[in-house]
Amino acid sequence: MLTAQTIYRDFCTNSTNAGNPITQEEFIATGLDGGLMVAKLSTPGNLGWKLVQSSNLSTIVSWVMFCPPQPLDERSEEEQIRDLKKEIEGSRTMRSKESIFKMRMEYKVLNEKFFGKGYGSRFWELWGLATDEKWQRRGLATKLVQWGMEKMEALIRKSEGVEGVYVTASLAGQRTYEKAGFERIGKHGGAEDEPEKLSHVWFVKRFV
Repeated sequence: MLTAQTIYRDFCTNSTNAGNPITQEEFIATGLDGGLMVAKLSTPGNLGWKLVQSSNLSTIVSWVMFCPPQPLDERSEEEQIRDLKKEIEGSRTMRSKESIFKMRMEYKVLNEKFFGKGYGSRFWELWGLATDEKWQRRGLATKLVQWGMEKMEALIRKSEGVEGVYVTASLAGQRTYEKAGFERIGKHGGAEDEPEKLSHVWFVKRFV
């Protein structure tokens, strides 16, 4: 039988976050619902956590992923555009590469509008959040984001020059981020025929 202690040992063995260890008591206390446990996602460079069933560690109920700030981009605007085009041309996406380029450029402009130049070096990004549809509407994503943001706050307050965390989300995710303390700072409308469905909203949580 798998116990919280067993999962904790696995967590410690597989954790890539050795610099910020979590105690066994803290780990056990983060069980959120019906035998769910928080475990670390193994993603080099990023920080992520997942909710897994204590009876089946391979079943991911919900997950959240944070990407760290990047070194300040010293390339010129022309070099950034050139390299982005190369990256997209070399990808295997089935979508229109022209539309992907347009979208990436549009979001870069909007991010700079909301956060200023060099935002990528000053903010963590909440890159992804998802919950299995069978487990939705139980508040698990909200709790997981709140748990992760507590870790982010402790980390950011120790990091010189880092201000907080931002996230770009659909309107459907607005309540989750607001409950976690994020402030809505901007919105980009969607298609003319379905503006609400395809709209995106920018949120930020500053710690300094």
